[in-house]
Amino acid sequence: MKKAVSFAVLVTFLLAAPAATLAHDVDISGTWVGETYVPDAPGPDKLTLVFAKKDGKWMGMFSDTMGYASEAECEEIKIDGQTVTLHFDISDDYETQTIYVTLNVEGDTMTGAWESEAGDGAEIKLEKKK
Repeated sequence: MKKAVSFAVLVTFLLAAPAATLAHDVDISGTWVGETYVPDAPGPDKLTLVFAKKDGKWMGMFSDTMGYASEAECEEIKIDGQTVTLHFDISDDYETQTIYVTLNVEGDTMTGAWESEAGDGAEIKLEKKK
């Protein structure tokens, strides 16, 4: 009986180990570059997103060529498997707005979308800079 229980525990462990490995969060550290579209803008907005881990916490900086987000600090960066969520604030002379971002990571590519508090949004595609 004792051998049967030990064998059952071993089989359970061996079957669960690969699943635990697959559930590992991705490493997003580095510089990511890409583009998105902004409503009423004449063309694509070039983006740079830089991630680093400090004291066990993810830090991020978001910039764009149109000047909406000039080194905006990313907040509440969360990684769940291959999905990254974060938000940051942009402002002009009149108002501040929060932008929410959800990205899916596949190797050296991030794809997803952004959405503003006002309901504007668009797709984002980023490539890891080497």
